[in-house]
Parts: sequence; structure tokens; C-alpha cells
Amino acid sequence: MKRGTLAQLFRERRLQIGMTQLELSQRLGYRTPQGISNYERGCCDPPLARILEIGKILKLSRAEVRLHCITDIERRFFSRIKNNARAKKRS
Repeated sequence: MKRGTLAQLFRERRLQIGMTQLELSQRLGYRTPQGISNYERGCCDPPLARILEIGKILKLSRAEVRLHCITDIERRFFSRIKNNARAKKRS
């Protein structure tokens, strides 16, 4: 089974429990829901210190959050390797 990104996990879980981006942002102490929107769209990553806090609010296990974090890191790592190989072929 293919795992989604951490952003997808957070969005899907938030929707499952019926929480809005505004409600989640307020629980985190943010002034607007824009940060949550940015996280869920993959525009930026939540600060590391907030990842487990978001997971806790969304009632996700630490193991599930950790697994998605590792998956995101692996995808980025292998994507960079692939891009570097392409750049070398072009040179």
C-alpha cells in the first residue's frame, strides 16, 4: 500500500474528524488558517516542533506521524538524487 504524504495524512484526518482549518489553526495558536492550508497543500512543512502537536490534536498515533515523516524524507531524498542524475546527463 502506498503511503501518502504527511500533508495528505493531516488533511484527510482533519476532515475525518470534522475539524476545519480554522479550528486546527486556533488550537495551535495561529491567527489565521493560512498556515494549515499551506501545510496541507504541501507549500511548506510545519515546524518540526509542531508536527507531533498537530498529530496529537488530530488524534493520530506517533508511529503513524513518524512513518509519514520518514516517507516524505525518503521521497525528497530520492527525488534529489534523480534530479542530480538528470542534470549530470545534460552537462
